Amino acid sequence: MVRLNQIITIVTIFVLVLAIVVDARVSRPDLHKLVDFTKQSIASGASLVNVYSTFEQQQIGGSSSESISPQCETDLYALSKLKYPSSFESILLSNVSQYCAVTTDNGFVTALAALCLPSSCSETDINMALQTLINMTGMAPYLEEAGLGGGFDIHCYSGDNLTDKLPMTAGPIVMIILCSIIAAFVCAGTIAEYYLYTHKAIAKKNQDTESYRISSNKNDDWEKNQINHNSSYQGDMKEASTPLQILLAFSLIQNYHSFTTSSSDKKHFDVLDGIRFFGTCWVVIGHNILFNINFGYDNLQTVLVNIVPTVPFQLISAAEFAVDTFFMLSGFLVCNSLLQQLEKATYIDGPKYKFWLKYIVHRYIRLSPLYFFMLFFFWKLSPQIGSGPWWFGYYSVASSCENSWWSNLLYINTLYPQTSCMGWSWYLGDDMIYYIFVAPIAAVLYKKNKKFGVAFVFVLFAITFTTNFWITLKYKLNTFFEFTQLQGKVTNFTTDIYQKPWTRVGAYAVGLAMAMIVDTPVIMRVIKNKAPVRYLSYIIALGITTFFTFISYNSYIGDGWSTLHNAFFNASGHTGFVIGAGLFIITAFAGRGGIVAWFCRCCRHLDIQPCNFFGMCLYSSSYN
Repeated sequence: MVRLNQIITIVTIFVLVLAIVVDARVSRPDLHKLVDFTKQSIASGASLVNVYSTFEQQQIGGSSSESISPQCETDLYALSKLKYPSSFESILLSNVSQYCAVTTDNGFVTALAALCLPSSCSETDINMALQTLINMTGMAPYLEEAGLGGGFDIHCYSGDNLTDKLPMTAGPIVMIILCSIIAAFVCAGTIAEYYLYTHKAIAKKNQDTESYRISSNKNDDWEKNQINHNSSYQGDMKEASTPLQILLAFSLIQNYHSFTTSSSDKKHFDVLDGIRFFGTCWVVIGHNILFNINFGYDNLQTVLVNIVPTVPFQLISAAEFAVDTFFMLSGFLVCNSLLQQLEKATYIDGPKYKFWLKYIVHRYIRLSPLYFFMLFFFWKLSPQIGSGPWWFGYYSVASSCENSWWSNLLYINTLYPQTSCMGWSWYLGDDMIYYIFVAPIAAVLYKKNKKFGVAFVFVLFAITFTTNFWITLKYKLNTFFEFTQLQGKVTNFTTDIYQKPWTRVGAYAVGLAMAMIVDTPVIMRVIKNKAPVRYLSYIIALGITTFFTFISYNSYIGDGWSTLHNAFFNASGHTGFVIGAGLFIITAFAGRGGIVAWFCRCCRHLDIQPCNFFGMCLYSSSYN
């Protein structure tokens, strides 16, 4: 773990360092006194001026520093002589002062502070002052160990330089034009559909209102009536000309009906709607905590010491398992669909290469438009939207796309390069790899011989366990809930374990196994009709998911986990959690699942189903 005391110390030093460097030659004992005094003063709410002026009376002497400009040194010295607060505002007027945002980070946990200083002090002056103080205190080796030896990122703002404002280049202009075109098509399509079709259906819909009210207590009948009504509505639109159909494809009315209805004839799969929705919410909550640490918390000590190592917080850190749930659902749905497609004459009698080519192209076309739009919107346009003294942190993340955006377009961003654009989109890269290479092999082997398919699933389990275990031991990595730190040093956890397809394929393999179980009627009948089997599944599912959710709390007790413990957790945690979740979902597929399955199924009747589509948008932009 990061040495929290060093991080806290460097944050407190931010507040006093610029006053100290006026007297550069400070003895080591005096410096330690100053650090201790400052921490106590800050804890009691003392200001920079009070800290410096009071400690100046304790006779820290010496000549002036040559690291900063003479004018900055003079202004800081004059500032230290003021009596706060009566004279403070008289010298720090807006035309002679500046706001400086100072950050330093170890690649994950960011320490930050803000200083109000004379405008004569440049960002170079401030950086030199900080480095000088670190060298004088002898803290450099400790900061290096904590990963904080890489210097400081300093941005100062004044009346003439309010915030960092990026230039309006060709990229943002193109995205603005594209967004305007899409918005125009949406408006035109919605208006066209309303005036050409919707008003004609209003009269008929009013006539059917009474019948809808009578059947409203029967969700399946209500859904059927609504789908029939929408199908007739869509049928009229399909008779329109091709240009009009293209325009109507952007209509909010038509798309809303598409989001809120389903053509699936397997009603027990409806439970997936609720699981997707709550899984998306879980991911976003986890990202809000995780990614904000990159920008920095002003109460970093409270977060890392008083909040993270608590039992309730493990529900937040366990949000990483929600991603594995999506891998599981993807594996199940793809494999289940393939098992049906491989039985059709179009596959058996037709050319195999055409089937698989269509299989890949369909997926690419289905995902790419929205994904690529979100990528270029984030990279080119989103940095133009915000502003403020800390906005440079957001831009530094968006700028990561400059050299690696192309790998996202090819869905190889988890393979190359090391630093990817829109890093949280790694999921789509892995999922595409599984879709192209893993699911087809599993389905074909299963259709050839069920034993081959099952054996392939266990091979995937073995690959996941072995790679995670070996990589963790070799590089002495920690687990995701420990913020991937080892003695304060940033590791390759994210790039070597968390995002790689071979270390995350276990959850996808669980989905493949679920599809094979659903394809076996004998097993499904046993689950549906044998209560002891179901109850045992519930107990195992609850036990496994609870264990992997809260076991991380144990790592904060005593000296924490050893590397061997970390290796076992990394090797089994992500796969183990979805095995528990999969046991519950299988019982729901069999028509059981109790009140939890009922609640998840209710999501589609509460118009939560649109979130199945918007979930991808939300996930793609949840960093923001």
